[in-house]
Amino acid sequence: MNYFLLISTILIILGSHFYVTKLPHNFWSMLLSFFYRDVHFNADIPNDDIATIVVANHPNAFIDPFALQVALRRPLVRTIRADWLQHWLVKWVIRLIDAVPLARFQKDNHMKNRRSFNQLHAALTQGKWVVVFPEGISHNRSKLKDFKKGTAHIAAEYMAATSRPVRVLQLAIYYTDKSRLNSDIWVEKAGESIYYPEADRISLLTETSTWQANIQATLPGTMRSTEKLKLNWVNHYLDIISNKQSSLVADPKIWHADTQVTQLHAWLQVSGLDLNVIYRHKTMPTLVLRLVAETVVLISGLPIAVLGLLLNLPAVIVHYLVTRQQSKAEDKWASNTYVIGLPLYPLFWFGLTIWFGPIVGFVACSTAIYSLLYWRNWSSRGKSMFTAFNCLSQPYAQPTILKLANEALLPFYHCKPS
Repeated sequence: MNYFLLISTILIILGSHFYVTKLPHNFWSMLLSFFYRDVHFNADIPNDDIATIVVANHPNAFIDPFALQVALRRPLVRTIRADWLQHWLVKWVIRLIDAVPLARFQKDNHMKNRRSFNQLHAALTQGKWVVVFPEGISHNRSKLKDFKKGTAHIAAEYMAATSRPVRVLQLAIYYTDKSRLNSDIWVEKAGESIYYPEADRISLLTETSTWQANIQATLPGTMRSTEKLKLNWVNHYLDIISNKQSSLVADPKIWHADTQVTQLHAWLQVSGLDLNVIYRHKTMPTLVLRLVAETVVLISGLPIAVLGLLLNLPAVIVHYLVTRQQSKAEDKWASNTYVIGLPLYPLFWFGLTIWFGPIVGFVACSTAIYSLLYWRNWSSRGKSMFTAFNCLSQPYAQPTILKLANEALLPFYHCKPS
């Protein structure tokens, strides 16, 4: 009987947690979910046998390739600057993910890339998509750096060797706040170009400026902090309301002067209501279930989350100190968090297993993962509970809020970049 109650309690806790938390759909999305809330991608993915090279801007170092992996949901072959193979901190990750190194053409002899080109050509022939970041470096600026010509050389040599066409898919990556826990990642289709074997190399090299311009036009551009916060808010709720039929709002002029959106945003912020809960739970039973599930997670999950934090406190302190020491620039913080954390915590759990036994190691591992997810959603949980309670106590207010939100956000439903 006692075991039955224990198992029932655990199932209720897990069920409640899964009900209020979006579950990752694969291994890479699970890894990203430890830090980021969601990866949004609303474009159609080409479904044919044309060899495809994906080019994208590079705002967040080693996170960007995995964001693309989650968004596109298909096998990708990643490329990386060859000099990273000499970096003591990240070379193990490069080997783990089997990234293909590319040397810069202006600094290295063309023949240094011959082996890498052969690997990429083989991957394209096998139907895998190749990811290249033509800027050649990650950075934190709103204006893109000039695209290097490596992608054009890869495409030209592939067509010359196989007499097959190649597609260059241009994607824009945008983070609401890439170094902040529980932010969103947006991957937006900026353009798609198909080139045929008869295209000469010179004309293909000039296409890099077009790819750069397409991606630059899709990104939100230079904004003040208040404008970026508002853009993040609009994008997040468009994704909820329009059932993934909308896209990143690329032109600030569309939303900046819209007083309805400003007023709705300000009112929801002041009132502490979560529009996500209001849209997802429009009936009384679902609101009750959301409130009960959030309460169960809040109360029953707290001891597990605290235990996970205490058991892993030494590793957490080391993780923070090493990440801080290595992250000289803001665009490296999240990347270094992953690069350092991925080997650090398993080694720590392995050490606990050897020293104290497998039970302690397993408990430390499982509670650490739960603790991270629990604290990541801490602020949104309170807002969610408050919203569900208010909608239940004032049932006539919910239709009014839905009506106001739809009217305010309606102009943005189809704001896809041209």
